[in-house]
Amino acid sequence: MLAAHRFLYFLVLLCTAGLLMPGKAFPLQIEDDQGRIIRLEQPATRIIPLYGAFTEMLFAIGAG
Repeated sequence: MLAAHRFLYFLVLLCTAGLLMPGKAFPLQIEDDQGRIIRLEQPATRIIPLYGAFTEMLFAIGAG
C-alpha cells in the first residue's frame, strides 16, 4: 500500500509541476520506481487528489 501512496504522490507532483512550469518542454515522459512510463502530451489542466493530505499539499504550494 505504501508503494501506491508514493506513486500517487509522485503523480500529483508531476501534474503540479506541469501547471507551475508552463515553459517546460512537452511531451514529458517520466519512468517511476516500478518501471511504469508516465507520458504527458501537454501540461495538466486539473489535478484530482485521491488522498486528503495531497489536497493540503497542493494548496500549500499555491496550486489550489
